[in-house]
Amino acid sequence: MKQFFYFLIPFVFLFSLSQAYLPGTEDLPLMTGLDLVEDPVVFDKMEGRLVTLQAQGDISQKIICEFYSKTLPNLGWKRKTDTLYERDGECLRLSFESSNSKKTLVTFEISPAPTLHL
Repeated sequence: MKQFFYFLIPFVFLFSLSQAYLPGTEDLPLMTGLDLVEDPVVFDKMEGRLVTLQAQGDISQKIICEFYSKTLPNLGWKRKTDTLYERDGECLRLSFESSNSKKTLVTFEISPAPTLHL
């Protein structure tokens, strides 16, 4: 039993280190390996908040999408597509750019969910 705890301790420690969240959000995790490019742009409006921020890293778009598709539903986000999620009247959109330096730039945009007017 002792060996199990010695095995488990490093994983708990690593998991706690990876729980950085994107500034301007309460619970949107920053994937390990991504670094913020600049401070977020945050606006609070009557219709809801607008948050835009960017991060980049040596990680493929596919891996980033897989991480967020596994993580975001646990935080209440409903997946609409690989790059679009909805929760509590808000949309989260991920968009990607790749550069010659093999870095992937991901833009996170949170905005009020569109409403249908009939």
